[in-house]
Amino acid sequence: MLLYCYPDEKLMLNLNNKRSLKIMRLFYCLYLLIFSITSVFAQPVVLEADGPGDTYELISNVFGGTSYEVPDCAHNDFGRHIEEVWSDELQSYIFVFHIHTDEDNDRCINFDRQRNEIKTYDQSPGNLLATAGETHIYRWKFKVDSAFQTSPNFSHMFQIKPRGGPDDSMPILTITMRDGNPDRLQLRHAASNMNASTVAFVNLEPLKGQWLEVYCRTLNQNAGKLEFLIETLAGDTVLAYQNYDLDMWRLNADFNRPKWGIYRSLLNASYLRDEQVYFADVSIEEPQASATPNPPTGLNAVAVNAYQIEVTWQDQSADETNFLIQRSMDGMTWEDYEMIESGITTFNDPFLPLNTTFYYRVRAENWEAASAFSNIDSATTGVTTSIGDSPTTVPEKIELLQNYPNPFNPATTIAFQIPKAGHVQLQIFDAAGQLAETLINEVKPQGQYTIVWHATDLASGIYYYRLVNAGKIHSRKMLLVK
Repeated sequence: MLLYCYPDEKLMLNLNNKRSLKIMRLFYCLYLLIFSITSVFAQPVVLEADGPGDTYELISNVFGGTSYEVPDCAHNDFGRHIEEVWSDELQSYIFVFHIHTDEDNDRCINFDRQRNEIKTYDQSPGNLLATAGETHIYRWKFKVDSAFQTSPNFSHMFQIKPRGGPDDSMPILTITMRDGNPDRLQLRHAASNMNASTVAFVNLEPLKGQWLEVYCRTLNQNAGKLEFLIETLAGDTVLAYQNYDLDMWRLNADFNRPKWGIYRSLLNASYLRDEQVYFADVSIEEPQASATPNPPTGLNAVAVNAYQIEVTWQDQSADETNFLIQRSMDGMTWEDYEMIESGITTFNDPFLPLNTTFYYRVRAENWEAASAFSNIDSATTGVTTSIGDSPTTVPEKIELLQNYPNPFNPATTIAFQIPKAGHVQLQIFDAAGQLAETLINEVKPQGQYTIVWHATDLASGIYYYRLVNAGKIHSRKMLLVK
């Protein structure tokens, strides 16, 4: 890279000696160097197929080191298991990942599974490695065959895994195809010390045989963020998920790394067949850090009925991802209470105890920064004087509220609402992902619900409560302190 470190001579009119000229040129050169480095790191790195031959070399040249994990060792008479072919549909070359049920395994190391993947890892350039606190954006296209076969076990197409630390290589985020009625494409997430759970899914059958575009943006930290979107080439949304308070980091990890391809279990091999999975235009971007948003103003808390407080505020930024509401019982000790999507400046806090004062404040957050908190305001719930004081509004959406109190000992109240009648499952899990108790597992009419959970016989620690309704999964974290 060449830098021409000579500013316009008009800028030099007031510099009447050679020493001043040298200093000016030095600072100008430093500015250009910083600008050039920043620009390079802000640009996506794209892996594009460019025609048959030298496919492994192309992948490694873009991602660094030896960036492929293929089953050639066990099946070398087939040849390379990743190749490049022309796609009439995309009017470009694409990557084809081959996997064979009987012949292939996992790098001749594991024989109960098969792996044909590409990745970033410690030999990759630094801007491709997602380190703590960084934001990374991944984009790609992929397609499975119209006759693609799933199994009851995993068939992964994408993963984000940590490298280093005690959870090395335990996936944080996964796209997997799973046998069922119907078969599903699942987005699965695992928090630290937790088993993976499905956070979103879609019927797989209509998606087979067509190209899909994926957008995945992550903030790599414990209180991280995730935006995930799958669309058709026509722009129709297939699956959308976002969470601005999601564990996306692991203890003592060095970095997170993405992996694309097919990685599947052989425990139910009779379900499977030889497959070809197609990928194109795989890109990794480390965008520049976001500027700190302006703090919200004019926060106002009002008790709108005996059991509910409404909080409103003014948005003073244009680039936040979400708002974080904190709540307090005394105006001094605060807890993170609710994440609100950007563009929404009203929050209703229902199912509250009577004659109780609650304090609120809010801040704007984007991917890497958070504003100062707004002003503080409080409201006090009222006394029921008639049946009409109870909240009777029909819910507009599924919502799982933060438990109250939190932390708690030994009982806490969990509240949720559902807009339509349907099957409801409400369960408690410990920090290791083991089921502690099922609170609800039945059909419920639309409405708002509260349930008190007693943890008398359980040890102190972090617990998770999960609501499943209408094919959607909502979960929150709570703390038992004895």
